[in-house]
Amino acid sequence: MRGLNSRFYIFLFIFLILISLTVFLVVQTIYPIFYQLAKIEAVRYANRIINNSVDKEVAGLRYDELIYYKTNQAGNIVLMQPDIRKINLLSSRIAIHIQDELEKIKFVDIKLPMARLFGLDLFAGMGPWLNARVVPIGFLEPPKIEDSFSAAGINQTRHKLYLQVDVKMKMIVPFSSKTTIVSAEVPVIEVTILGRVPEIYVGINGEDAGGLIRQLNNKK
Repeated sequence: MRGLNSRFYIFLFIFLILISLTVFLVVQTIYPIFYQLAKIEAVRYANRIINNSVDKEVAGLRYDELIYYKTNQAGNIVLMQPDIRKINLLSSRIAIHIQDELEKIKFVDIKLPMARLFGLDLFAGMGPWLNARVVPIGFLEPPKIEDSFSAAGINQTRHKLYLQVDVKMKMIVPFSSKTTIVSAEVPVIEVTILGRVPEIYVGINGEDAGGLIRQLNNKK
């Protein structure tokens, strides 16, 4: 009798170890994929909010409302000066809009088909389903508008203003959670400058873009 009890406990011990190892291997294999799929959904929701907010705030906005420029008799731009106050106000309005939209959502529940975890896209719509929740946390740091120059063709330069924003999202899956940063560069407005651009231009954030502009001019 005592021998039977000993064998039973040994069997139970081995069984529990095997179950633990199986759970551990499943978690180690599935959870990274689970988080990756949840992250895709988090990025999709965050980008939708960011893009919609920017579109609403910049609707009807003109380039010359943010950037003052002066041309000479030949039509070449000789002076470009950003209106820092207006740009900062626009950046603040967009940031408030994004934050308001994030607060409205509170959280998003998503269902992920288990078949996708194993790469079986053919059966992805059949289940079973795993539940996850995406919770917006807020900005990693305040969004800001930046600008850049790039060559757009022969004797043409593209000047683009864009919003740089980083939003922190929390992904909650069964028995675990993880945060991710969604980074986006959303175009605000851009123009194509014909002819030469000024040799010196102080960017929106105070950087001297003169070297870049001189390089672009030399290519024309």
